[in-house]
Amino acid sequence: MRQPSRRSLLKASVLTLGAIGSSIPLSGPAFASNYTPAPHDPELPDVEGMRGDRRANELWYTYENVFQYQATAEIIDAYTAIGAIVGGSPERLYPVYQRHRQAGTYPDGFIAEVAPAKDAFEYLSRLQLDIYDRFYRHDKQGLTAAFVWFGEGVLFDPRMPYGSRTHMMNVRPGQPPENWHAWHPIIRATVFLGIDVSRWIELNRLVGIGWAIQSITKPVAGADNPYLDDKSVHQVVKTWRHLSPAEMDDMFDNFPYPPGIS
Repeated sequence: MRQPSRRSLLKASVLTLGAIGSSIPLSGPAFASNYTPAPHDPELPDVEGMRGDRRANELWYTYENVFQYQATAEIIDAYTAIGAIVGGSPERLYPVYQRHRQAGTYPDGFIAEVAPAKDAFEYLSRLQLDIYDRFYRHDKQGLTAAFVWFGEGVLFDPRMPYGSRTHMMNVRPGQPPENWHAWHPIIRATVFLGIDVSRWIELNRLVGIGWAIQSITKPVAGADNPYLDDKSVHQVVKTWRHLSPAEMDDMFDNFPYPPGIS
């Protein structure tokens, strides 16, 4: 079986996974309710040329480095274990999810297929939650904003390799984002396997928020992308904040954009 490349894993589904972080809680500075970014952070050094919120940049910078550029053998093994159950690499989980949704065998059939990789899902869940806690422990609104800005494509980080300096869900030129749909079934598998259930349900809502925001704004990697107006952001957050897992499944049955967005 072909082992998936580190880059393809990150682009398609590895962003659903996490990076191991410190157990020291860092709540971060007070966060404005209007999603105003803070370009400086007293706990993080300034970076020349960086655009957007300092803490959110650091979260996604750490994420991408750990899961792509500095992925350990253990992480690669976990990717491979998930890929093995779906025929190649973790992004193939989305077609499996779709198949069961369309055949009426969801969730039982889906659960049966993902169950052999439970250890890998559990390992990667723990790593991701650690990194979220490193930067946004007890700061739900701040983490929501990090997903909003990720969807807007307004986090520019000159420390990243050329061509990957905008922290956003990768898209092919002229194509809509597809990888939010790869993220959702990985989260659903994690929840169905009984792994950190309440936290992943909440994180799935943030994935939906990021998907909706990017679907509206359609940012371009490397560009100085504009922020979405506060009213529209609040409406997206309000829509997703209380959706049940079943309602999120229904939302992600829509492709490439959420209902009402074109």
